[in-house]
Amino acid sequence: MSRSAGMLKRVTQRILGESGGRAVPGQPIATTHPQLLAAGEVTPGITAAEYSQRRATLASLMPANSFAVIPGAGAQYMVGLIPHPFRQDADFRYLTGVLQKNLIAVFESSCRGGKFTLFVPDEDLRREAWEAAPISCRAAMELFGADNAHPISQFGVRMQHMVATASSVLLDVDRNKGQIPRETPALRKAMDLGQTRPLETLMHRMRWEKSAAEVDLMQASASATAAAMKECIQLSRPSVQEAQLAAVFGVKWRGLSATPSLLLWPVGQTPVSSITYAMTRQCVNYCRPGHTLRELHNLSIQLLSEGLADLGVCGSMSPSVIARDAYSKFYPHSVGHYLGGDVHDTASIGHDKPFQPGVVLAVEPALYIPNDPEKYRAVAGIGIRLEDDVLVTEQGPVVLSKDVPLEMSEIEDLVGTAAHIAQHGL
Repeated sequence: MSRSAGMLKRVTQRILGESGGRAVPGQPIATTHPQLLAAGEVTPGITAAEYSQRRATLASLMPANSFAVIPGAGAQYMVGLIPHPFRQDADFRYLTGVLQKNLIAVFESSCRGGKFTLFVPDEDLRREAWEAAPISCRAAMELFGADNAHPISQFGVRMQHMVATASSVLLDVDRNKGQIPRETPALRKAMDLGQTRPLETLMHRMRWEKSAAEVDLMQASASATAAAMKECIQLSRPSVQEAQLAAVFGVKWRGLSATPSLLLWPVGQTPVSSITYAMTRQCVNYCRPGHTLRELHNLSIQLLSEGLADLGVCGSMSPSVIARDAYSKFYPHSVGHYLGGDVHDTASIGHDKPFQPGVVLAVEPALYIPNDPEKYRAVAGIGIRLEDDVLVTEQGPVVLSKDVPLEMSEIEDLVGTAAHIAQHGL
């Protein structure tokens, strides 16, 4: 088929779709991809009802007579017209479920009706010949729950009226490198007049505690990652390169919709691995309602300092002295971070906020011995960091990543077994 004929076919399909009463979703939906989405789901595992409830919660938390503006992510390019894989803005995805580029969502407070308006790309037949049709206004309302939808070319004009009738605008000015407020006169004016407020802290409050559906997705992701990790450990042997293992992991990871993990695993029991494993287990057990991330970090410092004193790498220093600052060259990062729509999720949540049921965090204490054989002898250059993904519940911590082997005996039993099985037919 010629390029012009292909363009004509796609454009005709779009026109017929709209005039024939069908909406153009621009992404998989339950009726077109039942193998990916169940009935009622907008994205895998998350229903239209849950997205609607999230928007209602936001509307109830917003200041009176306000509205919020969240631009979706745009395309990012490696070089020229070669794009990176697209990744939607986490807040935009959390509220809309729309996984497409170059959109803007507007959410009004409860007293303004709690309306959700989506601005979608204007029709561009030449672009659609290459990329297919994006979400249409009709699909935004019928399939994604928008109360109103307009071409994005109308955004500036409609902002003029909304800004004029609102008491405040919730807007993160640096989102998407500040392009939307910079190119929208009404929003620039609102910023100049002090009419805007940040939205990030409000969104992070909402996203911090995970719903049951989100926990199920994170558990499935962790389990899939564990399966891919185990296969890579089984394939490990002296002749296998790291790039080969990374390729195997990538195939398994993408096939199972898992989250990426670090492709390193220790072999052989050492004092360093013993200290790190004990730290991890005690830190995981500390992840309970009422405790804080700062307290968890302080616990990891205490445990590490005791281990360093036993190891003798700090001379005659006591654990309490090591814990003051000497530990930092062996452990230069925090014990963990929150997990969710972003790998380092809800960053505006302070380290002193008590954990609540539904919070998920990465717990990753570590011990890195500087590579100085004269000073540290047999343990010089050894570094180990173990990570578990932990759900906080009223009944205690639930380790979502429990299937990832962390104990040396488990890892040693797995290493190279794929080659052994292939060789002996077991």
